[in-house]
Amino acid sequence: MWGGVIIMNYELKNKGLTIVDIISWVAGLLVGGWLLFALFFNIYNVPSSSMEPLLEVGDKVLVRKVRFGELVLQRNDIIVFQEANQNLIKKIVGLPGDEVKYNLTHVFVNGVLVVQGAKKVQAIAHQELKAENDINSELNTAEYEVILKAKRFLLEGDRDTFQTVTLQSNEYFVLGENFSDSTDSRFFGAIQDSDIIGKALLVHKQGANWKLLTP
Repeated sequence: MWGGVIIMNYELKNKGLTIVDIISWVAGLLVGGWLLFALFFNIYNVPSSSMEPLLEVGDKVLVRKVRFGELVLQRNDIIVFQEANQNLIKKIVGLPGDEVKYNLTHVFVNGVLVVQGAKKVQAIAHQELKAENDINSELNTAEYEVILKAKRFLLEGDRDTFQTVTLQSNEYFVLGENFSDSTDSRFFGAIQDSDIIGKALLVHKQGANWKLLTP
């Protein structure tokens, strides 16, 4: 064993390298690789059931950051974005220029029904009450703001009344896969491209390998 180490050290010295040089070189590569990864990508933990069954609580997704280089977003892409200082993950259903007509149970894009589902207001009402009675304990400010937006939406007249918007050049309409249990653009409106963190590319579920994320 020691003979092999001596021979290896002798060969490295003949090449002008030492063990320390090799370790430093490898460490530099690892640090540089990690910094490059962090520049363009991020790992996001799914925090809620709003994207089930596609994404479940605790799943990890690899996100390609949108602010570095050109990243073209398309319909049905899964994105991570900021809403009221909280990171959310949803699916794009409306693109810039689209006309979106929606209420709590139906969403039409350019006249085509893209999703419909049953009302599930009880969970939202429960969250409202929880936020109002316990804002300084379990709920942070960002969560409270999202809930207040949902509450204002629900209190504005008939819940079945449709709203129609034409998305601006920097706007996207997003929904949760779990349509009946998701706080999304039906409540807080279209999101702006400046709020988008990135596009989800891969998913890692417990006990499984990383795989492509396809809606």
